[in-house]
Amino acid sequence: MYADPSSIQRAGPVAKVWVLGDFKVAQSQRFPPPLLWLSYSSVKELKEFDCTKAWHRTVRTAIFAANLAKGDPAYTFDSGANFAPVANTPLDLAQLKYACEGGKR
Repeated sequence: MYADPSSIQRAGPVAKVWVLGDFKVAQSQRFPPPLLWLSYSSVKELKEFDCTKAWHRTVRTAIFAANLAKGDPAYTFDSGANFAPVANTPLDLAQLKYACEGGKR
């Protein structure tokens, strides 16, 4: 997982950041028609974190066939999901901390 510190934006308690998931082995997932099954090597997500409540949501997702989000996205979609608590896992907590602390490590 990678996060782009230059993409971090704050509006009150909400921090927005682009996060990139890059996979050594291609993933395969079913998506809505017309694609159905798609193999991909990276996923880029625009995430929002409520820094006071430790909640998050994914706003936009882009799926890439190549590693490191190279080339045009094979599939994109807006999530628009409601905020939900950040999972108590090292990766999710690290993303929250990184976004809310403005990219500090």
